[in-house]
Amino acid sequence: MQRVAALVLAGGRIHGYGVLTLNRAKAALPFAGFYRIVDFTLSSLSRSGVGRVGLICQYLPASLIEHVASGEAWGFNGFGHEVRLMPPFVGVGKIEWFRGTADAIYQNMNFLSDWDPSYVIVCSAEHVHNLDFSEIVAFHESEGADLTIVEKQLPPERLSPRFGYVTSDPSGRVVRFDEKPQSPTGDRISIGVYVFNKDVLVRQLERLAHGEKCFNLSRDIIPSMLDTNRVLRCPFHGYWNYLETVEDYYWANLSLLEDTPEIDLIGWDIRTNLNDRDLAQRPSAFMGPTAQVHRVLISPGCRIEGRVENSVLSPGVVVEAGAVVRDSILMHDTRVEQDAYVCQVVADKDVVFERGCRVGPEPGLRSGRTLQLTLIGKKRIVDARASEYWRSQPARVAVSPSGN
Repeated sequence: MQRVAALVLAGGRIHGYGVLTLNRAKAALPFAGFYRIVDFTLSSLSRSGVGRVGLICQYLPASLIEHVASGEAWGFNGFGHEVRLMPPFVGVGKIEWFRGTADAIYQNMNFLSDWDPSYVIVCSAEHVHNLDFSEIVAFHESEGADLTIVEKQLPPERLSPRFGYVTSDPSGRVVRFDEKPQSPTGDRISIGVYVFNKDVLVRQLERLAHGEKCFNLSRDIIPSMLDTNRVLRCPFHGYWNYLETVEDYYWANLSLLEDTPEIDLIGWDIRTNLNDRDLAQRPSAFMGPTAQVHRVLISPGCRIEGRVENSVLSPGVVVEAGAVVRDSILMHDTRVEQDAYVCQVVADKDVVFERGCRVGPEPGLRSGRTLQLTLIGKKRIVDARASEYWRSQPARVAVSPSGN
C-alpha cells in the first residue's frame, strides 16, 4: 500500500444533531464511550496499511484537530507515515471556503503532488464501519479501473433520498450514478468510499481551474466520468452505518449493549487518542455497594452508586446513590446527582443533573423503539425545573441550549 494515499473528508456542516454539533464536527463526536466517530476510518486505514492520510476539515475543526493530533494513536508517524490536517486557508488569490467535496480536494492538491501516489482513496470520517481498504485497492488494480465505487445493498426500509445510487451492468461497470435523487433508484448505494487512479482524479479536478463549476465529487465529477472512464463498483457486505440523524447515532450506540453486537470494537482493532481528556490516566470504573447496573457500557473513571440500565457512559461519569439513568448516552464527566432521574437522554460533556431533577419519559410510558429523546448541551446544569420543561415540549426531540 506504499503507492496509496487517502483523503478523508471530515468537514461538512451537519444538520439534525442540534447542540451535539454546535461546537464540533460530527466526526469528533464521542461514540461507544471513549472513542470518536473518526476513529473508525482512521483505524481502518491504518489496519489496511495506508500510511499517508490527508484529513480535510472545515466546519468547527478544533476538537477534531486536537483529537487526531499527530496521528500517533493510529500509527501514522515515522518514515512513510503521516496524517496531514488540512483546514481551509487564505492564500494568494484564494479567499473562499471549500465549495464542495471536489473543491476541497482540489484546494489541497499539494498533498497529492508531495506524495505522488498511484491510487487515491477518498472517504468520509463520519461513518461507522470495518473496511479493509487493501482489498478494495487490490480489486481496483486487478480490474484496471479508473475509479472504483464501493457500494452496499440495503433493505427497503433503509433506502433514503440522502444516498447516491449505483446502477451497473452485468460486468460490474457503473452505467448510472444518481446522487440524492428525490426517490431511490435502486437498492445499491454508494457508501462514500472511492478509489481513483491519481492521474485520472487530477485531470477531473483540473476542470475547476478552467472555470467549470464542478464543486461536488459525487454530483458533478463522478456522473461525468461514466462515459469516458472505466468506473466499476465493488460490493461491501460488512457493517456500515452513515449515522445520518441523531436517532441513528443513539441506536448505534445502544446496539453495543446487545449480546453479540455488530460493531466489534475489539475485533476491529478500533484505536483512539488515549491522551484525550487524560483517558490513559483514568482509574478503573468503581461501583459502590448501592449500585445496580444492567446492560451498560462503562468507561474508565466512572463512579456508579445509583441505578443504570441500558446506557452508554463515557469516562468520568458519576451516578450518585438514589439516581436512575435509563436508555441514555452520557458523555465525559457528566454527573447525575442523588435522586435525579434521566431517561432517553444524550448529554454532552460536563453536564450536571442536579438532585431531584427528572428528564425524559417516566417509567411505564416508554414503548419499544419509540423515542422521546432529549439532547443536553455541553456544561449545562439541569435543575429540578427540568421536569416541567421536558413535559412542556411538544417536539419528539427536545434540545437544550449549549453552555459555554
